[in-house]
Amino acid sequence: MENVQVKCKVKDDCEHIALNGFPSNSECNHDVCIECLTDMISDCEANGVAPMCPQPLCHQYYTIESVNALRTLFPQKAEFFQRFDLTERNTEFICKDDSVTFVDLSSEFDFSSRRMAIRVLADSDEEVEAILIYDKQGTIGDFIREIRHVLKILPYEKIYGYFIKHEDDGKDENELAQEIATDAISLAKCISELNLTSTSVIHVDTAGIVQRKLSNKTNILK
Repeated sequence: MENVQVKCKVKDDCEHIALNGFPSNSECNHDVCIECLTDMISDCEANGVAPMCPQPLCHQYYTIESVNALRTLFPQKAEFFQRFDLTERNTEFICKDDSVTFVDLSSEFDFSSRRMAIRVLADSDEEVEAILIYDKQGTIGDFIREIRHVLKILPYEKIYGYFIKHEDDGKDENELAQEIATDAISLAKCISELNLTSTSVIHVDTAGIVQRKLSNKTNILK
């Protein structure tokens, strides 16, 4: 069987042959040659950003699977790749309703004082956004379940992580997001331990986009 060679789609004048099967997760439809990837990695290293599609009109960030492939192709750039969390967390996360939480509905119950509104986003090919109304005294497990419900994330869909970011609060836009721990002990804790504020936004990573490493990497509540 004849091997079909595909031309690189990064630049109109590039005549090199694209790598077969890259990007690994079909993040975009731009076939890329090793020469254009080499230039892209050098640019990303100089600018301190994660690897992305080098096509000028695309610049889609590559997923963990694709960046791990690049790390294998460019061992001389090991120091650059060490800046990123490349642990593959391809898991299907399902919240089970295996516990009952007591809800205070006495005459002194004040819904307005316990009500909180949080902006939630699904970071995927088509970004989905919603406002989630939740109980300030609810559990983190119920909170994550409601996030999945309001964003219409199906039980079998792959989730790479839940992250807290802060917007419009005067902080550095490049500040690292905080990941919410999803182990059994953390899910049973009160949402107040997440220290959410009016500027907090919950990002659900359904695309597996590479995250920069924290200097002291610890998940919230762990």
